[in-house]
Amino acid sequence: MKGENLILNFSDIYTRGGLTETLLQRGEKFRLADLSSVPGTSCYLDPLSRAEILSATAPVSEHFRWIDTGDYHYVSALFSSLCDRPFTLLLFDNHPDDQTPSFEGVLSCGSWVLEAENNPLCRRIVREGPDGLFDSLDFSPSENIYISIDLDVLSTDCVRTDWSQGEWTLKDLKSALDYVAASGAGILAVDICGGLSESKGATGESDRINLACYLELFDYFKHDFKPRYVCC
Repeated sequence: MKGENLILNFSDIYTRGGLTETLLQRGEKFRLADLSSVPGTSCYLDPLSRAEILSATAPVSEHFRWIDTGDYHYVSALFSSLCDRPFTLLLFDNHPDDQTPSFEGVLSCGSWVLEAENNPLCRRIVREGPDGLFDSLDFSPSENIYISIDLDVLSTDCVRTDWSQGEWTLKDLKSALDYVAASGAGILAVDICGGLSESKGATGESDRINLACYLELFDYFKHDFKPRYVCC
């Protein structure tokens, strides 16, 4: 696996839920960026906080970025804007995230795809969600792909999130990612969000379910996901 994991701490789902502690116990390498004190980040991103997030995470060289709950999915727009080459945005999500923001000019977790669409280097967006598996998952070896995964695409048996969820299994998600890797396309980065914060009702049971999900994905990306990586 090229590059260690970058873990963003906005709402403590990874620290309180045991992921970072477990990774440390296993001797895994990762970089933790504590963003919990940055104001104006939950669901809507205060324009003044955008630069603070980018400064706190720079340089974003890791291929795998764990970006907290779906409330912070807009980070995918921030990170993909750093790409220096044309790319396809591949989105796994139970929601389109392309809604007009309630506040003009304010980036949100539900509108960030609109900003990504306006990125001149984003050539197309491929969405995978509740309408079926492997829809339009056709990529050429000359294509560069930025993958963004919201775990709310999975069923509640796999993970507990604070948004309505789909019916995918982890096997479904991994099979789709294997299919993408086999295409020979270049992978720029993989963003992963989704979970349940304490303020949104996390319990010991949801923490256990989510930790198991995170670790299974961590191990999958480390050992089994074998794409052709390219620099972002």
